[in-house]
Amino acid sequence: MMMRQSNRKSDVMVTIGRDSLVISVSGIVTARSLDAILREIVRENRNKSSVPHIADLILDLSAVKVIRPSGATSLVCLCSALMMDKLSGLASPSVIYLRQPPEAVSTYLARIGFFTLMSAKAKLLGYGDLVRRDFQLREQDMRKRMDGVFNRGSGNENRPVVWPMQIIAQKDIRNSYRTFEDDCQRLVNDAADHFDELFSSPHFNFDQGDRHDFRQAIYELFMNVYEHSDSWGLAMIHAQLDRGTFICCHDIGIGIRESLTDSPSVKETIENDYQAIKWVLVEGHSRKVGGNGIGLNIIEDFVSERNGTIEIRSGECLLRKTTLGDARWKPYHVPWFPGTQLNLFVPVRLEHMGGSECL
Repeated sequence: MMMRQSNRKSDVMVTIGRDSLVISVSGIVTARSLDAILREIVRENRNKSSVPHIADLILDLSAVKVIRPSGATSLVCLCSALMMDKLSGLASPSVIYLRQPPEAVSTYLARIGFFTLMSAKAKLLGYGDLVRRDFQLREQDMRKRMDGVFNRGSGNENRPVVWPMQIIAQKDIRNSYRTFEDDCQRLVNDAADHFDELFSSPHFNFDQGDRHDFRQAIYELFMNVYEHSDSWGLAMIHAQLDRGTFICCHDIGIGIRESLTDSPSVKETIENDYQAIKWVLVEGHSRKVGGNGIGLNIIEDFVSERNGTIEIRSGECLLRKTTLGDARWKPYHVPWFPGTQLNLFVPVRLEHMGGSECL
C-alpha cells in the first residue's frame, strides 16, 4: 500500500510491504515534514488488522535537497519513537535502514551529528564512514572555533555556528535528581561557547546583556525534558549568517498535558493539549511547587523582540508565533506525536536579513 502526502516544501511517500515500512522524503525537509509522515502512519494505524508485522523501517533520504535543523531532529525522534513502539503499536521495527541523501545534505547531517545518533538505532549502509565523518567535521569546527579565539581577524566570524545534536538522557531511577540537574548544567556549559559566538557576532540578532537570561532559559528547557517527559530528548543549535539562528529541543515523552495533569501545583482543569501549552506560557506558571515558571516566558519574549518565530508542539497541538504580520499565537491541529518539540528561529540583524525562514 502506498500513500503520498505533500506540504509546501517536501513530498512524503509511505509504502507498507509484507514486513517493512518505507518512508521516503524529498525536497526540503522541515518540521512540517513530520506531520506529513504521521498523517500516513496514523491513517494506516486506524485499521490495525490490515497492518502487517513491521520488522524493517527504511528511511529514504536520497531525494532530499535541503534539510532544516528541526527536520533533522524530527526524523531522529520519529525513528526513536517507532523503535520504542510509542506510536500506538503501529510498528516496532528491529532494524532501521537509511538510504543516504546527496553529498551536500549528507555533509550537513554529518556536521550536526545525525549519523552518530542514527547509528545507535539503524543499520546504515556504510555507516562507519558516515559516523567517522561526523567526528571529523566536528573536530574541524572545533579547530576553527579555537582559531577564532586566538585570531579574531582571520574571518572566522563568517562561518556557521553549529552545536551538534546532543542527547538529553532519559530519566533513570539510578540517578538522583541532583545528578541529572548537574548533567543538564553540563550541557548548557558545553553550549556556552556557541552562545558566546552568537552574542558576540555583529551579524546575529543578539545582545550581550541578554546572554545570562537566555542561558538560564535554555537550562530550564533541558530540565523540562527530564521533569515532563520520562524520556530522552535532543537539543541543537545551528546559525547561518545569511539566515539566522535555529534552536531545537525535542523529546518523545509524555507531553505537556499529561505532565500538568499529574502536577499538584496546577489548579486549573487542563482539558486538551492547546490549554496545556497556553498554561505553561503564562509567566509565573510552573508545575513544580515553588517553581517560578520563567523558562518559556523568557524564550518567548527573547524571540519575539528579535522578529523571530517560535513553535511549540505537544500531543495534537502546535502553537506558532511569528512577528511577521499578526504577532499572536496561532493554534494548529497536528497528528499526535509523543513528547514535546520546541523550535526557535531568530533571523540575522535587519541589515543582513534576506527574508523570513521556514522552520
